[in-house]
Amino acid sequence: MHKAPAFTMSRHVARSIVAALLAAAPFLSASAWGQGVTLAWNPSTDPTVTGYKLYYGGATQSYTNMVAVGSTTNATISGLLPGGEYFFAATAIDGVGLESAFSNEISYQVPGELPGPALPPITWPALADIVYGTALGPGQLNATSSVPGTFTYNPPAGTVLNAGSQVLSVTFNPTDTNSYAPVTTNAALVVLPEALTITAANTSKPYGAPLPPLTASYSGFVNGDTASSLTTPPALATTATAASPVGRYSITASGAASPNYTITYAGGTLTVNAAALTITAVSTNKLRGAPVPALTASYRGFVNGDTASSLTTPPTLSTTATAGSHVGTYPITASGAASPNYTISYVRGTLTVEKAAPKVRVDAGLSRNLAITNLGNGSVAIGGEGIPGSTYIIQCATNTLPTTNWLTLGTVTADPSGAFVLVDTGGSGLRFYRAIYP
Repeated sequence: MHKAPAFTMSRHVARSIVAALLAAAPFLSASAWGQGVTLAWNPSTDPTVTGYKLYYGGATQSYTNMVAVGSTTNATISGLLPGGEYFFAATAIDGVGLESAFSNEISYQVPGELPGPALPPITWPALADIVYGTALGPGQLNATSSVPGTFTYNPPAGTVLNAGSQVLSVTFNPTDTNSYAPVTTNAALVVLPEALTITAANTSKPYGAPLPPLTASYSGFVNGDTASSLTTPPALATTATAASPVGRYSITASGAASPNYTITYAGGTLTVNAAALTITAVSTNKLRGAPVPALTASYRGFVNGDTASSLTTPPTLSTTATAGSHVGTYPITASGAASPNYTISYVRGTLTVEKAAPKVRVDAGLSRNLAITNLGNGSVAIGGEGIPGSTYIIQCATNTLPTTNWLTLGTVTADPSGAFVLVDTGGSGLRFYRAIYP
């Protein structure tokens, strides 16, 4: 085995660095400039040595590089990093390829500062505008690098940004952290407002009723938004009032606001429908032979202060009865009324023809306090005021007064207030009544 050479290293600035020598060992020396170093060593005294190898690396006794230099006893190593420390050792080679152990080791600190890791190149194309509601994805988060590594975006994928000018950022973490440092860059993104249509909802009300609540529908909300997401809700208005006549009236929406939407409006219609009005023929009666009385009607459903005079056409009232109709009931009908604000229905009434009542007179001479009440159907009530507890004889006559032909109908006793009443149920025609106090 050949004996390893010893070597030294010296600088061109007239300064020499000599490694500590092993006992009786030759030395290896070096001189340096800039980012290179020249090393020299004493030749081996073994006549079989034909050449040398130079080893170096960034840690003691850990050599990552080797240079076969032939039989020369010096070599220049270039491309060293400023600020780096390097360690060197040499070996001798004989003609058959046997290699000696490493010589003594020397180190060299390259002048300057050790450069940091380089910034990796990042390419992030200009971003096309998107519409609010579009989640961030590959179309926006598409930065690339020629260096292996991972991208971390802020905001992350899936984020929905508000409308307006936004700034995205990405941090690139290279896999080779010795050669490259993490780098962060930004990209501008414009988020356009989404289109939103607000439509006033159609509604209706009866004539004379209060205005119903006005509502709207929405078309175009995204990202889970609702009407409550608007910064200002729409105002809804109509030209109709509670008193508006039957017809169709516009409903408008306006004034809504949101930075995330471009808002348009569609109108609605409020329809005022006719109110219900019931006209009822009023029931009445008459005596047989009497003229048909005036027929009247009652009304249920007028609103807005309307009355029968508000009708454009009043109702026609008629009955099948005549003055000569027999005793019985006859329908009274109402029809023909008209008004644009009412839907009119009718209820019949009844005209009752009664048996003619007797014609009665009071004997003013004898019974000044008598009162005759027609009860219908040929009956009358004869009442008067007398002495409480006293009994009175009630008589009638059918011939012309004065007469002595009185017929007694009965007796009646005055009550504690002095009042008395007797009902005559017989006969028709002219009759005279009197009360006698015995």
